[in-house]
Amino acid sequence: MIKSLYFSGISGAGKSTLAAGLMQRGYQLLSDDISVVSLDKHPTPFVYAGYPGMKLWVDSMLKLGFKPENYIRVREKLNKHHLSIGSDFNPAGMPLKGIYMLQTRNSDGIIIEPIKGIEKFNALKNNTYRLNFIKGIGNTESHFRHLSAIATSCDVKRITRSSKGFDLNRLLNKN
Repeated sequence: MIKSLYFSGISGAGKSTLAAGLMQRGYQLLSDDISVVSLDKHPTPFVYAGYPGMKLWVDSMLKLGFKPENYIRVREKLNKHHLSIGSDFNPAGMPLKGIYMLQTRNSDGIIIEPIKGIEKFNALKNNTYRLNFIKGIGNTESHFRHLSAIATSCDVKRITRSSKGFDLNRLLNKN
C-alpha cells in the first residue's frame, strides 16, 4: 500500500517548494496547507487530503521552472501564486509513514536527523495547527492520545537547511 509523508514547519521553511519538487519527480500531493490525520477508521494514522492546489512564492516557481505570469496571484501585492494540481492531486486518504519537520539555520548544508522520545511528541504538539483551538474547546486529552498514537507509529525527522537559500535538488537527492 502506498504511504504518505507529512512535511511541517513555519511559514517560509520550504514545505510547498519541497512538495512541488516531489511532484515534479512523480509523487502525488495530498495537501499543500492543511490536512487531517485521523485514527478513526484505520489501525494506523491516516492522512486525508486538503484542497487540490498549492501556493508558491515567485522565487520557488522560477527555481522549479514555472512561469509566474501564467498563474493567478494569491492576493494582490503578494508575490505568491496559486497552482492548480489537477491529476497530481490525490483526494483519497492514505496511511502516514513519516513526518518531516523543516527548519532553517544560519549555516550551509542539509541535516536530516531522527527525532525521538519526548522531543518527538513535543515536535508533533508544537506543529499542531491552531493548538489554541484544541485547548479552547477542552479537547487536550483526546489530542494527547492522538499525538501519542502518531508518535508511536510514525518516524519523525528534522530537516535543517540553510536560511541563505534553498538547495532543493540537494535536498531531494539526499537519502
